[in-house]
Amino acid sequence: MKILVKSNDEPTIRLWIPNFLISAKFLYRMIQKNTKEFSITEQQFKVVVRGLKESIRYFPKLEIINVETHDQERVKITL
Repeated sequence: MKILVKSNDEPTIRLWIPNFLISAKFLYRMIQKNTKEFSITEQQFKVVVRGLKESIRYFPKLEIINVETHDQERVKITL
């Protein structure tokens, strides 16, 4: 997974996260701690993460998020 944050004033931030570090339990706990309303069970979340990992094999450069602001700042997350 690749995360790109580009700004006009700041230097570009590029993060590469190896796919084996994407674990359902870790992500579930992080989201649960940082959100007020999270109504999905851990089992359902495991199915979502498993689907995400399988899609990496078939769509290696799939864009999950591509946001560009009015000020030309950009956030892009790809598999």
